[in-house]
Amino acid sequence: MHHLFNYKNELRKGLSDKVYVDRLQNLLPSLLDELGNDQELRQLLISSAESRLKDTAQQISRHLSNDSPLSNITCAILLLELLLININIYKNAQDDDGVDVLLRLPTRISNLSDRLSLAKIPIPSILLPDNFTAKFTRDYLSTLSSPSSKVSSYPLERLHLLGYVRYSERFNNFWSVTIKYCDKHKKCYERIRLMLLDLTPTQLSTYFEEFLNAVRDSNRDVKDIARILASLFGEIDESTLDTITSVLVGGSRVLAAEMIMRSLTLWISLSPHSFTIFRGILEVWTNTRFIKKAPVAQLTLYSTMLLLLIQRNGVKRHIPRNLMHESIVTHAIPTYLSLPNPFSKLLGMLVAQHLANFDGVDRLVFGEDAFSGSGLGRAEIQGVIELLNRAKTDDGSVPDPIIAQPPEASTSSSPEVQEESDSDDDSIVGYEIDEDKTQVNKPDSDDEEAANDPTILSKRKIGRPVYIAELNDMLRHDGKEGNEAAVSQEVALKWAAALINDKREHRELLENSNNLTFTLLTLQDQFALSDFEELRSEALRVLVVCSPQRAGLCLTQHLFSTSLSLRQRLTALHALGLGVRELSTGTSTKITNTTTPLTKKAIPAKVANDSEIEDILKEFSQASISDARTKAGEAVPSVTRERKLRVGSDKPSKPLIVERYSSETTPTPSNALEQYRIVDRQSRVQNVKFHHIASEHFVMPLINEMWFALNQQVSIKLDKEFLGPLLRTLAVMLWSARNAPEFLHVLAPESLELVLALPQYVIADSVSVALALVSLSDDIDGGRTLAESSKLPLLRRWAETAYESLESTPESRTCAALLVKVQEIWDRHSTLVMATTLSVGI
Repeated sequence: MHHLFNYKNELRKGLSDKVYVDRLQNLLPSLLDELGNDQELRQLLISSAESRLKDTAQQISRHLSNDSPLSNITCAILLLELLLININIYKNAQDDDGVDVLLRLPTRISNLSDRLSLAKIPIPSILLPDNFTAKFTRDYLSTLSSPSSKVSSYPLERLHLLGYVRYSERFNNFWSVTIKYCDKHKKCYERIRLMLLDLTPTQLSTYFEEFLNAVRDSNRDVKDIARILASLFGEIDESTLDTITSVLVGGSRVLAAEMIMRSLTLWISLSPHSFTIFRGILEVWTNTRFIKKAPVAQLTLYSTMLLLLIQRNGVKRHIPRNLMHESIVTHAIPTYLSLPNPFSKLLGMLVAQHLANFDGVDRLVFGEDAFSGSGLGRAEIQGVIELLNRAKTDDGSVPDPIIAQPPEASTSSSPEVQEESDSDDDSIVGYEIDEDKTQVNKPDSDDEEAANDPTILSKRKIGRPVYIAELNDMLRHDGKEGNEAAVSQEVALKWAAALINDKREHRELLENSNNLTFTLLTLQDQFALSDFEELRSEALRVLVVCSPQRAGLCLTQHLFSTSLSLRQRLTALHALGLGVRELSTGTSTKITNTTTPLTKKAIPAKVANDSEIEDILKEFSQASISDARTKAGEAVPSVTRERKLRVGSDKPSKPLIVERYSSETTPTPSNALEQYRIVDRQSRVQNVKFHHIASEHFVMPLINEMWFALNQQVSIKLDKEFLGPLLRTLAVMLWSARNAPEFLHVLAPESLELVLALPQYVIADSVSVALALVSLSDDIDGGRTLAESSKLPLLRRWAETAYESLESTPESRTCAALLVKVQEIWDRHSTLVMATTLSVGI
């Protein structure tokens, strides 16, 4: 009671920052009952923490550690719950670093869920990730609504980076809170719109797509959704045109919802750039490769969007009368009419008729019974027509947005179309459908029997794939059996890398990269093809290089899938590691042959040529080891005072990592696998700077997936055979991401926190990750950021333990270099380290 009385007096009079943190660290955990029940103490803590929320959150974060006593963890949970209920956590976070600390707290609590469950300590509902995000979002929006507050878009960037965008349950919560809040506080619409427009195009497109997912599940009508679109994203202008168009032509599933499609086309029609978007969709719809290879659902989606846009006056007035005579349209219509699927053929006819008759003049009219009656595809096409009729009730106007948009300075950007008169002779005469011609021809029974007999060579030579969608179909050999299926898969694998490389700058690769990545990853060697693993690994690596934002993220998100074998997961890691290496340096690692048998015991040794990743990592680490060697005698850690550290003998060099670009000429290819190498590699990656995409598409998604796995949210076995290569790949990513602007303040602390939580049986590979973090931190800012954090004392203690367990192994050299680097930073910033040590209590 005496301590409580004195503590209350101190809180009333005011404490210095140092004393305040000390009381949170050493006194408050002993007052758990009072913290839960003493209203005066609770109110004093709220008042004190409101002006020191950043320091308070940092102290709470330190308590939420597996090394902390249960009393400290319980104290942190009670204090955090108290603050969340009573104060605006965003407004009082002070700066972006404070926001970072706050947004990491739910993950830290989740990491302790097993320990808390065993101790029967309940986690308050407000601290669950979804509810915490909802609270943070409300506080952020509340601050946005205040005209005197200075607010940045950084919290939105941070939510995106930490994975709250990728996991729809969490992110839908953000949008549901935002929409409800903005409906009650109208001025917030304009402020949140400005914050969204401050994001990168990739971030904005993700927010836009997830917004559509959220409103799809609401009970709002078409005009209401269109009004919210206009209020949140404004009128489509040059700054947002590419982003919106990319989402529409990307073919996301959410676009197929009727209310979303009608709302989008209504909103788009109000923009002076509406015809530009219409053109973009038309280019996809008329692409003959797309027509032949796209699923029926995709054909339906793009056809319906075109039909809806044609009905809008904002689009209709810009359509030239000679549109049907343009080459892309005249080539597309016959292609649709030649499709074997009746519904796809009818879709092509319906769009063609509306394109030709957009202004009410009947230039193209099919027979009266073309879209009516019964038969194959008729019910589906009638459903599309009924949707168009329902959309006619959308009168082409949207209620004024909540915040009026500023007037455009000029409308010169809208396309001016020169109308050309069409004579009656130019009209196109329709014709009746021959129902018999809609049926797909079946092969002769003899040909079918021969194709299914693997002992008979295929009578029809299977040519190399020309399009990405065709490559995907050949790999899956849909509809093929026996020898024909084997030949199809073999040809596709041999030409996969070359074709992907050729399509690296094409939209075709962007649209199909996710499907192709998943197909290659899940491919089974059911035909015992020669060089199967080599060809698949090479194709995946080239796919990561040519489409890093999609292929890299797709591989990462499937790493912990229970449907994948260990071999498939290691193949994904192999492709990620080599792809990242090439993206960051322009240097390619050639695939080498492997004769690894398919038995499980043989998998860990050489599967997917993991030695290549080890060689790359060894190359990266050698500079750090060499640099540490010269300092070993000057900075001997306490655990090794009585013995010298034995490190490498190479001469030190600075900087630690030098980006290299291969100038060697590539030899003449001897087979299809090598043919793509004759293309200049720098031309493939010149438009992609790895450090710009490293955090969002590689490092942070991998860290997030690992946390979910460690928290037992996946059921695969996290053994050394999988975690070891995974950590080596993460280390290569970190070395390659050294120029990322988020490295010091996001990637380094997040990765280090993960390393310290990993099991003992992968400590050797964990040391490689830690060495990358410490060496790069030392190289970038002399280790100052690391010294300012609370991680350096914990890292030194962990590294000393690791060295003791690895002393007699080859990995001891890496661990010794890590110890020397840590000690060097410690000595250089001893004042900062001591201040941190005192505040943390280490």
